[in-house]
Amino acid sequence: MIRDLDKTIEKLVKKNISGDLVPPKLNISFDRPDEKFKNYPAVNFFLYEVGENLELRTSRTLLPVGRNGEGKDKGLFKPHPPARVNFSYLVTAWSKGDDPLDEHYILGETMKTLLLYRTLPKNVLKGVLKDIRPLPVTAVLQPGSVKSPGEFWQAMGGKPRPALNYTVTLDVDVSQTRELPLVRKMDLAAEPVDSALNR
Repeated sequence: MIRDLDKTIEKLVKKNISGDLVPPKLNISFDRPDEKFKNYPAVNFFLYEVGENLELRTSRTLLPVGRNGEGKDKGLFKPHPPARVNFSYLVTAWSKGDDPLDEHYILGETMKTLLLYRTLPKNVLKGVLKDIRPLPVTAVLQPGSVKSPGEFWQAMGGKPRPALNYTVTLDVDVSQTRELPLVRKMDLAAEPVDSALNR
């Protein structure tokens, strides 16, 4: 799933990024943004955190009665609800000569592209994401969990550089649906009125 999400982001950016100064062979990378990064020129999406979105958590639900492949009625399903999972990327731009103006320009054009889509459009979804519903929700420029950028870059072994936070929220199906018995008939025993009154 994560690999398909990476490929989806790559397609989204390549398809929509524009600008006279954007290099024609701009790479979309998912490497660690450390001192070994050499994939120039590039926009790098570093996946630094995966976590459940508790604000969007739903309770268990009963699904309607359906039919199996033989046309017979099924009982109610009682699956686990999908988990809403945040995939958070740190987005940075890289130029061959480490020119800050070039990098700022590339990062700005990338930001505009990402801001255009508050949900990932169907035509860029890859792999298992093609069937996912609802469409993945995105958040750009929201505060990330990297509280100390200086410590982050120190841990990466690289120099600090401008970055933006990009989060995609996916519904991850964790249910193992099971068929419950379907109640077709209910017998009610009625007691004669006289017997009930004589008690």
